[in-house]
Amino acid sequence: MKRFFLVLMSIILVSPVIASGKDHAKNDGKAKVQGPRILVEPEAFDFGRVLQSKTLSKTFQIKNVGDLDLVLERPATSCGCTAALVEEKVVTPGASVTLEVQLTTPSRPGFVEKRVFLRSNDSTQPTAQVRVAATVTGK
Repeated sequence: MKRFFLVLMSIILVSPVIASGKDHAKNDGKAKVQGPRILVEPEAFDFGRVLQSKTLSKTFQIKNVGDLDLVLERPATSCGCTAALVEEKVVTPGASVTLEVQLTTPSRPGFVEKRVFLRSNDSTQPTAQVRVAATVTGK
């Protein structure tokens, strides 16, 4: 009888923990995510067909979908032909900031794709990436 009682009490004590884990894993967008969480929209952008030696700009939104402040480091780029600037370094929960990306197209035709790396205190995604691409045509 004691053994049955112990098993029953264990189930009663553990079941709320299991249920809360299921709710958190499910996260249908209504529940807050714990900690800072970065979301970049859009994740990529293709400028399409463009001319050589032109500077192109695209604005992205960096959102904090978590429940703690998201702290951003200065963006890094995969090439000197790409520049990125974030308007704010700290994004409060539920807020968003602008990321301005500029791509200077090369002087030769062809496809080009560059990346911007966004380091933050998001423990699940410490470095988010943004891709910009273009197909460079003749002059």
